[in-house]
Amino acid sequence: ETVPKLKVDDVFVVHNPEILDETPDDLLSLSLLHDSTILSSLNKRYMKDVIYTFIGPIVVALNPFKYTIPWYQEGMLPAYLEEGHVITKNKPHSWAVAHNTYYELSDMAQNQCILVSGESGAGKTEAVKIVMRYLSAVSCLDANEEQKKQGA
Repeated sequence: ETVPKLKVDDVFVVHNPEILDETPDDLLSLSLLHDSTILSSLNKRYMKDVIYTFIGPIVVALNPFKYTIPWYQEGMLPAYLEEGHVITKNKPHSWAVAHNTYYELSDMAQNQCILVSGESGAGKTEAVKIVMRYLSAVSCLDANEEQKKQGA
């Protein structure tokens, strides 16, 4: 079987190679939004054990196949809980999506939805567990001790 030759118009040429070194927390901040710059950024972040990346309000999660990355441990959860109604200081995470969605529900009094999508075995169930744990924690912030006991 013969592989067809690429046409000149099918090849994306990067004229400024520094743009392939960008690794923003939000891919919408890339200087150039293109498959190559997005994949390069995700790859560089993954190699630094940064497995969550925003694309606007969406979070992309890459399975690290390990659970020892320090900034994603349960001990970091209070830092997210302490932020205001929008996560701005902490790294992208499923917690950030849950946090922002919870406060959008609370502030706007409108139904909200978190969609978790991925291939079989990609970690969707784990992502939902992370989101549900966070939602249970953030929803208890304003509760008194008696209400917390009743919810337990």
